[in-house]
Amino acid sequence: MGFQARSINPPYDAEAVANGIYTSAITRVYLWIALGLAVTAGAAWLAHQLGVWQNVGLLGYLVAIALGLLILLHFGRYRLPSPITAALYLGFTAVVGVVVSCLGVVISYIFATSIAETIVLPFGLTAAVFAAMSIIGFTTKRDLSKWWLILLFGLLGIVIFSQVHMLIGSGLLSWAVTIVALPLFLLLVYLERKEVKEEAREAAAICDTKAAENIGIIGAVGVFVGPFLIPFGSWDC
Repeated sequence: MGFQARSINPPYDAEAVANGIYTSAITRVYLWIALGLAVTAGAAWLAHQLGVWQNVGLLGYLVAIALGLLILLHFGRYRLPSPITAALYLGFTAVVGVVVSCLGVVISYIFATSIAETIVLPFGLTAAVFAAMSIIGFTTKRDLSKWWLILLFGLLGIVIFSQVHMLIGSGLLSWAVTIVALPLFLLLVYLERKEVKEEAREAAAICDTKAAENIGIIGAVGVFVGPFLIPFGSWDC
């Protein structure tokens, strides 16, 4: 009498799966923030080279476009497909870069600095830190959203920033913007992590182990867009 082999599936540990999704998703949040900041810096530099700040009428259209994208991201980040959300997110960061470049012209004139120092360098260096964090996260598979790790990366970033500014001889304003930008975005990630964790648990509950990519872009949108909603009486994107 033969026995028929039966496959025994291991028990499904929803909490372990949720932690795995969360770790992967928060790493993707860092990656998308790095891309967003890099796009902002690049768009600011390009806009300045093209002299966009000289066209006041165009600036008004850009502000309107930024508000339109802000509304779309606010209401659509949970409903739209990830590729569309990612495209809107990168578009928003680019428009923000152009608008910031125009505002930076005034600041640069007052403080006798350049756009590269006041906008491009701070955002570029901050993007580099988040890119490094994402690389470390993908390589080690560790949760880099713990408060002491965020604090450590922030302190290391500030030390590196200080050395870079000393080497290139940039002005005090550029150093100050850089010192504010990195801790600000790290704080925003820390505030967003709870929502990312909840989304990871919901994905694990329905066995959606591939949800990290979607959650990553959604979390990055929350970090980047959330502060712009404060004037409208809302923080949560």
